[in-house]
Amino acid sequence: MLHEAAKYRNYQAADFAADEAFLDWVLSGKQAEAWESWLEQNQDKQEAINEAKQLVRLIRGKEREISNGQIEALWTKIDSATEKGKSNEVKVIPFYQSTLGRVGMAVAASILLLLGFFWFNQTETTYQTGIGEQLAVALPDGSSVTLNAASSISFHKGTWQEKREVILRGEGFFEVEEGEQFTVKTSLGSVSVLGTSFNVQERENLLNVACYTGKVRVQNEYKVSQTLTPGKKIRVEQEKVSLDDFVPEETIAWRKGIFRFDDIPLNIVLDELKRQYGINIELKANIKNRRYSGSFTKDDLEGALKMICLPMELKYKIAEDNSTVVIEQE
Repeated sequence: MLHEAAKYRNYQAADFAADEAFLDWVLSGKQAEAWESWLEQNQDKQEAINEAKQLVRLIRGKEREISNGQIEALWTKIDSATEKGKSNEVKVIPFYQSTLGRVGMAVAASILLLLGFFWFNQTETTYQTGIGEQLAVALPDGSSVTLNAASSISFHKGTWQEKREVILRGEGFFEVEEGEQFTVKTSLGSVSVLGTSFNVQERENLLNVACYTGKVRVQNEYKVSQTLTPGKKIRVEQEKVSLDDFVPEETIAWRKGIFRFDDIPLNIVLDELKRQYGINIELKANIKNRRYSGSFTKDDLEGALKMICLPMELKYKIAEDNSTVVIEQE
């Protein structure tokens, strides 16, 4: 059994890479059975283990490639920073003067340089929009996404060539360059393609995906697995799934300031109204289980309220400063 195996539950990749037992396993195969058994019981750590292995192998390969000049320059910067931060009462001994000597210094320099590389690769790039905003984002391979209001997208630039993967919150229209699999992850499921254009909307418990060109595969934890072809869309509302045809111009009308809904929970429609107009809504009517089909535009608040409220037999009142709308039952 691994010594103090419980401590590894809190380890990240860099922690594993600095652990003596882990290094023995990766470099010489010691306690291989114990590590494999631990991984079977802690499968959520597989990604961190893989990253740590890569880091260790990089370090082993780079130790011999870093010149003495690079090492000295690195430690000069470290010593300079240390001198600025120390007090008069504490004497700081540079690492390379310790018993580890120059060999230890070379290894440490390798680790520092490669950890910087590793950190860059693991740092997320995030774009997000505010109320009433849209944003076009260019991805590292030339693919693009247009974000709707109050939405965000995150991805890793450093590992993009190995894995084209983005995390979406909200709504975005994607135009993907051909290549390896491209995956959009949401809290309600994932969308995978090779090269295509499609729209993804994730709001509350509702996931809408529409395919414009190419093919799109939609999956989620409820065992939904559906491939869409151009002109097909899927709606996943908790465990309820519906597949329909659509008119492409209508699905991405939001890019032109037009918001269309087909049998959508009314609370989601009102949330979209808030996102586009930046208003507060005081709801004084019971809208539970009420659904809406219709549309509104972004350039006329009162007109939008009429389009939503009149079919639902609701009345509204707009505050003088347009910041708040009160909605009541007629």
